[in-house]
Amino acid sequence: MSPKKTQDKDRISLAGWMVVLTSAYCTALYGSAITVAGAVLPQIQGDLSASLDQISWIVTASIVAGAIGSPPTPWLAARFGIKPLMVGCVVGVTISSALIGTAGTLGEMIVWRICQAILSAPIIALTQTMVLATFPLSRRGLGLSIWTIGITGGWVLGPSLGTLLVEWGSWRVAFLAFGPLGLVGVVLCVAFLPPSAKNDKLEFDWFGFTTLAIALASIQFVLNRGQRLDWYDSSEIMIATVSATVGIYLFVIHSISTHKPFLNWAVFRDRNLVVGMLLLMAYAYISLAPLILIPTMLQNLRGFELLTIGLLLIPRGLAQIATTILIGPLIDRVDLRILIGLGLIGFAFGSWLMAGFNLEIGVGHLLVPTIIQGISMALIAVPTLSISYATLAPELRTDGATIVGLGYTLASSMGVAISIVVLTRTSQTNRAEFAAHITPGNELLRFPEYASAWDLDVLANMAAIQGEINQQAAMVAYVNVYWMIALLCVGTLPLLLLVGKKT
Repeated sequence: MSPKKTQDKDRISLAGWMVVLTSAYCTALYGSAITVAGAVLPQIQGDLSASLDQISWIVTASIVAGAIGSPPTPWLAARFGIKPLMVGCVVGVTISSALIGTAGTLGEMIVWRICQAILSAPIIALTQTMVLATFPLSRRGLGLSIWTIGITGGWVLGPSLGTLLVEWGSWRVAFLAFGPLGLVGVVLCVAFLPPSAKNDKLEFDWFGFTTLAIALASIQFVLNRGQRLDWYDSSEIMIATVSATVGIYLFVIHSISTHKPFLNWAVFRDRNLVVGMLLLMAYAYISLAPLILIPTMLQNLRGFELLTIGLLLIPRGLAQIATTILIGPLIDRVDLRILIGLGLIGFAFGSWLMAGFNLEIGVGHLLVPTIIQGISMALIAVPTLSISYATLAPELRTDGATIVGLGYTLASSMGVAISIVVLTRTSQTNRAEFAAHITPGNELLRFPEYASAWDLDVLANMAAIQGEINQQAAMVAYVNVYWMIALLCVGTLPLLLLVGKKT
């Protein structure tokens, strides 16, 4: 084939570009709608007079509902068509987000939050499928780069927009704002998404869906409520664990024995998809855990305001978006393993810098490692997505995107849960070890410059010492988590050796 014919074949039409831009906008809408709640939880808690345990159900219910809503995506897309399903999802997200903003009780908010999560769950897999179908293999990396900018922008702008709207108005405005934003998404989907084939007679595997939904919901419940309920000292966690085990067993047995399983197991025959999914699971862990830990660290140990924290996290997202734009044209021209390796090493370096934090850290100390992590995330995310679908058959794209999304969601929850466990347990251990050294026999406390402040016979001094011990113990616990993330980045590097060649 001549170079001119090859260029013509690889050229993207205006309609194709509009499909990809619409997909990016919808993923940004999805990311913002899901993450905005985390930024306004304190205000919701005060307005609805809810306890911390009650308010946590807003997050837990959303995660569980999202896990249930994602697996039916391939069947829904085949049964009704991708375009009608996308329009329905965007309409659902728009309406449910607005209803969250009008909720008068915590129960109403949780119900609409569940609706929002279920209705938005297919968006990620659907938009990925459309990007893969629109861009030829030779330019697929560019399309995935644009798509990644959308989802990254949503994750970054959601919490930041939420904190700003709370400062200017209330938490209700943060949800009501999705009314006009969602309307734009609906118009874009109707105008630019191409019609897709559908099978009106396609049967639904209810048993497979039910068992998988029970398993995923139970796993997510355990991961998100385990630490709060003290894990297996709680009957709720025990019941959820048994439900997850039984659900997984029944789902696997049913999938092996039926001719038309709920999930298409053929996707696991593609080595690149499996390796890509494992890389994305590691990425989900390392990228989300710092995003959850940094705000609590700055608020609890340094006393930063919520708005300040939100603004400090923006450079990380902007660095990721800028790097994604810069490497987009290179994705289809370089060895993707090199980019991913550089990203993992860079994220490990950023985490290593964060492992040097102490109670005197300021804005400058935080910006450098978070910007390094933002750049590294871009080097990991887009190349890994490109690898995941490099050799996957076109008819398996929706199934593959759904399974990759499930792996990403589970790894995100696991990463946050494990990080919180390490943070809590090591903080308790550190506190006990530090307190053991605060005794009248400690010679360091007898120095003249310390004598007045560390006099254990004065009640105020005892309170100050206890507060200092708690803060130092918590800081060391955060450092331990950052070390763990750095080691995970290094431990993930060998997976790159398993990546197969493009076809």
